[in-house]
Amino acid sequence: MVSTLLAKYLPLAKVIKLQSDFMIFSQLDDESIHNAWERYKVLLNKSSNHGLPPWLEIQFFYSGLHPNTKMIIDTAANGTLMSNNLDEARELLDEISSNHYQWLSSSGPAKKITGVHKLDTLSAIQAQLAVITQH
Repeated sequence: MVSTLLAKYLPLAKVIKLQSDFMIFSQLDDESIHNAWERYKVLLNKSSNHGLPPWLEIQFFYSGLHPNTKMIIDTAANGTLMSNNLDEARELLDEISSNHYQWLSSSGPAKKITGVHKLDTLSAIQAQLAVITQH
């Protein structure tokens, strides 16, 4: 009965389209970790019958991230995100997202100040990890 209902209301073409949406997910330019993760969770909630195993959901999200974002997540995971089990990976992403969102909210928008140099990637990651580990 369930398969008949799914076939009627969720035809194979729609399932393939949903799976494709996950496979082509990518973090937008200048999109924060928080916004990317929240946008991906909306996609997950909107299409709960996509037929993908849960670990692949996380893998598609991770694969669509910018290299600097992956470095932040992997450092927070003490290795790689995918070395965690599914629940740990989701919890870590939620925690990073929450802390990153709070960090941006409390610091306000970034302003370009004359005479101040941008941080290199490693220093920026260390600063963000310091904020994450304080919570």
